[in-house]
Amino acid sequence: MTTTITIGAFQLPYDLKEDFHDYKAYIQNLSLDGLDLLVCPPDTIRYFQGFENYLLYHQELAVNSSCFVAPGFFLKGQYHTAILISSQGEIIHEQQQTHLSRKELNQGLQRGTSLEVTATPIGRIGLMIGTDSFYPVIGRILGLQKVDIVIAYYKQPAPYNPWLQLSGVWQQVQHNQFFAVESATNGTFNGIEFAGETMIHHPLCNDYGDGCVQKLKPGMDGLIKGTLDVNSRKQTIQEFPIYKYLNHALYEKEWGSNENTKGF
Repeated sequence: MTTTITIGAFQLPYDLKEDFHDYKAYIQNLSLDGLDLLVCPPDTIRYFQGFENYLLYHQELAVNSSCFVAPGFFLKGQYHTAILISSQGEIIHEQQQTHLSRKELNQGLQRGTSLEVTATPIGRIGLMIGTDSFYPVIGRILGLQKVDIVIAYYKQPAPYNPWLQLSGVWQQVQHNQFFAVESATNGTFNGIEFAGETMIHHPLCNDYGDGCVQKLKPGMDGLIKGTLDVNSRKQTIQEFPIYKYLNHALYEKEWGSNENTKGF
């Protein structure tokens, strides 16, 4: 794993037309040089005619930008699903949303039943989709698998509620001491207006203040970049080793021993 990780995440403008050419032109105007990971907003699949075109474009984007690309989440069957694409254009991770709102359940969506992380040259990466961010067990399961970076997608109707958003990914980061990039839906989708901040998170320490490395306000469009210091995170964990205080005997009793969870 490298000592620094440069992450980029962008928000789309409210008035972007629902057309592939507009989406492509918008991304071409972003400065993607030097990124290790690019995170796109949720529902970018709406700009494409079918999954094949959506996937091909983002695979080419990953190869041309020489970085990992997380192209938002999409509906696959009855599951909200997100993927991670390597800098070689390969799908290396796929995750389903595991917790659903009452509205999503009424729409007939299904819950995923597993949470995994994948090892990459920039660290172990996991995905957190929509409502998942409000369930502490999600961050804990990912943390027990020694996740380094969590890619999270925030999608909540307007008006914007900053305290609701901070109760999700920001709190998960501080409870489990991983890095996270949180991409938010903004604008109108299927007749509903959404609002949220796109943020890059770091576990709390003196160098990073409130833990928000970069953020983009609701309704704004553009790209934020954040360089995360791996050694700073390690120092934070050493000074306040949260996982040393867990009830390991209980975890092993309920889920069994796992090589990934040893050494906390």
